[in-house]
Amino acid sequence: MKEIENLQPSGPLLLGGYCHGATTAFELARQVQAKGRRVLGVVMLDPSPLMDEELLKPGQNRRELENPDLATRRRLQVEHHFLVCNAYRPQPLDVPLVLMLPVDDDDEKNWRMETWAEMGREVEVMEFSGHHQSFLWKAIDQLAPALATTCEQWEAMI
Repeated sequence: MKEIENLQPSGPLLLGGYCHGATTAFELARQVQAKGRRVLGVVMLDPSPLMDEELLKPGQNRRELENPDLATRRRLQVEHHFLVCNAYRPQPLDVPLVLMLPVDDDDEKNWRMETWAEMGREVEVMEFSGHHQSFLWKAIDQLAPALATTCEQWEAMI
């Protein structure tokens, strides 16, 4: 919060993030609104899915955790990531959300889309080629203009 206040002390905000950073941007939007500041929208680039307690338990139900080639440190990072996501219980925001999702992993895309679908005043889903780790660079020619258009539309609401 302090960094945002230092960089842009007044006026409405556009927030966004990738993966766990998208979840952070969503929570930051909630905190900013709670302080009386306007948030025009949140762009979520392949956000971490919201989970319920039974969906994920440490070391279970996720192919990343079942991969025997995954180094121990990475395995612990992934497990910690899922535990943090599992504990987060956001409330819907009165702001538009844009979910930018890779389409080459349908199960993940659908899971992420379903878990965030009711979290904004309006939720727009945009699909791009690639997987979670590749779509930022694989679809940059489509992502960049879509992001610019979204920001321009939200800024026009000021």
